[in-house]
Amino acid sequence: SSVMVGVLPKALHLFRERYPQVNWRLHEMTPAAQVKALKEKRIDACVFRVGYDDPQLRNELLIYEPIHVVMPADHPLATREVLAPADLAREPFVALELKQSRFANFLYQCCVQAGFTPQIRQQVIEVQTLLSLVRAGFGVALLPASIEQLAPAGLVFRALTPALPEVPLYATYRADDASPVLKLFLDTLRELVETSGQHKSR
Repeated sequence: SSVMVGVLPKALHLFRERYPQVNWRLHEMTPAAQVKALKEKRIDACVFRVGYDDPQLRNELLIYEPIHVVMPADHPLATREVLAPADLAREPFVALELKQSRFANFLYQCCVQAGFTPQIRQQVIEVQTLLSLVRAGFGVALLPASIEQLAPAGLVFRALTPALPEVPLYATYRADDASPVLKLFLDTLRELVETSGQHKSR
């Protein structure tokens, strides 16, 4: 659910406008279910925060995004415009489900590499649930900066210095898929990435 901001929804809108004759459906599935459906040819493409090392699949890097910390607007740390990762060492965290999300594990390892083990109080499946729990004071969270577009009132996003590793966004599809419709969709994604001002390299 963290990918439904920025480039992807814009690409879906533009693709629908340009190719109204193409019938398509968006599926919300866990990452593992997406990979299984992709290999079984029940879906044509996935958008993931973390790529899959699989010879049957091709991961095309779209962008890298900075990681920000999100917290309630009345949190003591919210008065500062920039925080250090070490400032979060004693904070309770709300996180995406570690067993369901490779992206959640990526964020967890970012904390470990920054010198602390995050104290995860709650794990959730959906980003909107995570944002609601953070707003209710259950803890802070780490998310791509673009998620601020979805955040309800009462939350603030703060940059981290030194920054955590930026998170990639990949389009993943079958390596042997020569579908012209898939190519049109990938071309739409690539075009929007190029014009979005977001970067591909760290």
